[in-house]
Amino acid sequence: MSDEKRKVSQAPAPISPLRGGMTAPLRPRYTGRAPDWSFWLHMPTVKAWQACALSLGIDPDTMKPNGWVRGAVFKDESFPSAKSAEDYSKRLRLFTANRKCDDYGETTLQDFAAFAAGLGWEGLPLELVQSASPEVSTGEADDSGEGAARPQLLHPAQEDEILRIIESLGHSPLALPRRTPGQPWVKAAVLEKAPKWMKQGTVFKKAWDRLRQDKRIKEA
Repeated sequence: MSDEKRKVSQAPAPISPLRGGMTAPLRPRYTGRAPDWSFWLHMPTVKAWQACALSLGIDPDTMKPNGWVRGAVFKDESFPSAKSAEDYSKRLRLFTANRKCDDYGETTLQDFAAFAAGLGWEGLPLELVQSASPEVSTGEADDSGEGAARPQLLHPAQEDEILRIIESLGHSPLALPRRTPGQPWVKAAVLEKAPKWMKQGTVFKKAWDRLRQDKRIKEA
């Protein structure tokens, strides 16, 4: 057999399998943007789903509805991450369940901000927190009288933030180090790390005093 015929009759080389196996599908690119607060802060009311989107720093006008699903459900590209999409869903469920409304129920940003802060939701935009009245956004209000209920919604968030900072500094809230004369105490370090909204007026002091009165912080 000639060399020419031998080459034609040879079996093709085996195909090597691709390495790496199956990979997870890529998440669609985020197509949203940060909220235009100069617009949203002047809306007299917003829908429940819009408020929840704003609480995550997402402009509701950029979100793309998922037309196949009932309710205020949006496509993956409407969220910067899978976690933010999950947080949106949970926040919407909590708010509508407590306010006894559907996804499209009307609310004010002031009321929503007090609700969200009262539950200690993380990452709330400063513009949203400050959209409430000064008493609600800072907790600076008399604890008696008609307007006392709304500021008190923020008390758990303020107290939890102090406890979180204490633990992040390596201390136990129930066994704080003893005071050393002439040396700054742990309270000063906690105040330094506290967010700006807790440093307004007497917000931090009142929250610290409540924790002491409730015996949730103690000196060793």
